[in-house]
Amino acid sequence: MNLQGLNFNFAANIERTIKNLLTFDDFPKDRKGVMFGIAHTLSPDIRLVHLLVGDLPAERATRFTGFMKEKVTRQAQHKFDVSGYQSADFNDDPDLDQKMYPGAITTLSGLILSCSGAPWECDELINAIAGVNARLMDEARAYKVAEISHNKWFDKYFKKFGW
Repeated sequence: MNLQGLNFNFAANIERTIKNLLTFDDFPKDRKGVMFGIAHTLSPDIRLVHLLVGDLPAERATRFTGFMKEKVTRQAQHKFDVSGYQSADFNDDPDLDQKMYPGAITTLSGLILSCSGAPWECDELINAIAGVNARLMDEARAYKVAEISHNKWFDKYFKKFGW
């Protein structure tokens, strides 16, 4: 897929989504920013979009950039997975250098949307909203992601805010 000519403000869209999430009582109030990236399954090391969105201290930005990149790389290795949930590892082994959280989505065209900084369910939701609003994926694909990961945040968010 060619992103040339894509006129979409990912940062503004994601920032709005984070502000909306912060209105929920059960969303952590210290999660005011995320690292967001888009790559393609064919060249996951090249980020087509790489953004820090919101309020994210430098040490957390570095940490969440690593998680965002790991999600992209892992998702590229699982080309037929729709959601990073399908290859996630919820093992809490303290010896693991890098956790393998959900929070990436692959579009039909092979673009990988990855986000890190919010709880993983909300990372996934942020990707879906950004992807649908940028017309990189349709709502059916987004709901497929939610179904795979049993993500309750989708219905909760859309009931209050819509797309």
